[in-house]
Amino acid sequence: MAANSGDPATAVSIMPVSCGRPYVGHQLHPKGCRRTNTDFFSLFLLLVDADDAGEAVAAQPTFSLLDQDQKPVPSYSRTPAMTNFSALERSIGYEKFMRRETLERSEHLIDDCFAVRVDVHVVVKEAPSMVVPPSDMHRHIGDLLSSEEGADLEFRVVSL
Repeated sequence: MAANSGDPATAVSIMPVSCGRPYVGHQLHPKGCRRTNTDFFSLFLLLVDADDAGEAVAAQPTFSLLDQDQKPVPSYSRTPAMTNFSALERSIGYEKFMRRETLERSEHLIDDCFAVRVDVHVVVKEAPSMVVPPSDMHRHIGDLLSSEEGADLEFRVVSL
């Protein structure tokens, strides 16, 4: 896992999508994102519209290679830790998601094509909760009982 998405010139970028305010996209590096991992393909989630003054956006992607039925392959489904995306931390992913040779020999490569699903969980700040004052219902019921007026309730106390 790495926070560096490598050289975007060699990457296949997927159209960014909105997750509320931020736009996120993902990149696939079919020949790795560094010279040291060219035997692998790399996958990254990127924060596209980060600005230096913007607040961090907490997000957690799950990258899954899909089988022929478009279901995630458990051995190639990975979820990194929750990341606070910002202008300083723009990406998260895997430099060595899967060996290219393994993919080429697998049943998941059909006509030189394969599918990857990226699920993104975004944590949005909660609205401030309303403070509810403590109940003083006991006082009101006590007033009704002692005044014996203004109430259309009748209390019957039965002792056993």
